Amino acid sequence: MASVPLLAALGLMYALRACLWPHLSLTGLVAAAVLLHSALLDGWWLRWRVMRYALPRPSPFKGKAFFVLIDAAGCPCHGRRVYNTCVRPMLAEAGILQTTYAVTKGPRQTMDAARELSFDEFSVILVVGGDSTVHHFLTGLAARSDMSAECGPSQAIRHFFRQHPLAVVPCGPCRLSRLLWGTSDPFAVTQRLLHAQSQGVDALEVKDGPRDVYWDHGLFRWGELATVDACAAQWPSFLPRWLRCAPGLLYACLVTVQASGRLSLQVWDQEPGPSGPSLFGCRLGRHWAPHSLLAAHPETALDLKGWRTMTGDFRTVCGYSSPLQEGWMDVVVVRAGARTAEMAWVLLLLRWGWRWHSPRVHVFRARGLGVEDWGDPG
Repeated sequence: MASVPLLAALGLMYALRACLWPHLSLTGLVAAAVLLHSALLDGWWLRWRVMRYALPRPSPFKGKAFFVLIDAAGCPCHGRRVYNTCVRPMLAEAGILQTTYAVTKGPRQTMDAARELSFDEFSVILVVGGDSTVHHFLTGLAARSDMSAECGPSQAIRHFFRQHPLAVVPCGPCRLSRLLWGTSDPFAVTQRLLHAQSQGVDALEVKDGPRDVYWDHGLFRWGELATVDACAAQWPSFLPRWLRCAPGLLYACLVTVQASGRLSLQVWDQEPGPSGPSLFGCRLGRHWAPHSLLAAHPETALDLKGWRTMTGDFRTVCGYSSPLQEGWMDVVVVRAGARTAEMAWVLLLLRWGWRWHSPRVHVFRARGLGVEDWGDPG
């Protein structure tokens, strides 16, 4: 993050030394470059980064209280630097001023923070850290005394995250961030998190059972139940509809690389009919479409039964929703043998409300979408 202003400072100092100050020593050049780098990093460079990822549309979390957990286990300054240079300015830019933060320096402190803090005072939980930080936070959360023993930790934590959505800003390499958003840039991730739906911020599920894993960190699994607000990512309204849909359509057709892990896709269908909800055990490449609105944790989805199963290799799964659908969304499941032109035709018809099926492409209308990692296929 600091490489661009540092190179700019060094280049400017070198030009000044060559043109104006030939008598400037190398020590003075380095000292001047460091001072200029600090000014650039704390000044216009960070402001430009914040304004670049700030969207004109107000955040649904404006005015709500945030609890920020900063992991400083690896490098004491890295987590705080991400918070001070990225998270705090972007929270202020989105109108979120009620923020309480805690700094932890190890797994034990992270679990203690989740077990002892009173979360009734906060609306959203924001974790600045990596995969292990989220795992330790969930471990401490499951050990809380207020978690109901009657329904088990799975239902208790699921109910907890409906009231307190959990967001994760990567602090260094983060596989969860790359899986969900395709990037580990904290600015891009924070922007997408702040402008998601109010109940759709990286919701986590926990379920008991031998097959539920959380990146080889115990009996936890990761579920993506909502994504980014699509309205802010669309092109200006004065452009024709086909031109505004073209970039997202092209991206969804080209960026579909088949993954090596096995995932299960849960689609909760609430329309009357004999088909019912569906469960897919499949290989997925891109389970998040750039222009999608996915509903988060439908209440009735927990009571639905009668799952169907589809087996085989799948190329991609996309979700699309428009304001005219009033909460419904279309889920497109594409098998590995489908052609790009066939997939593009299906997605193009969906933009105008037409659902076209084929033996290799399936379209379902649903209320919610969840994706979980089941590890490598056996």
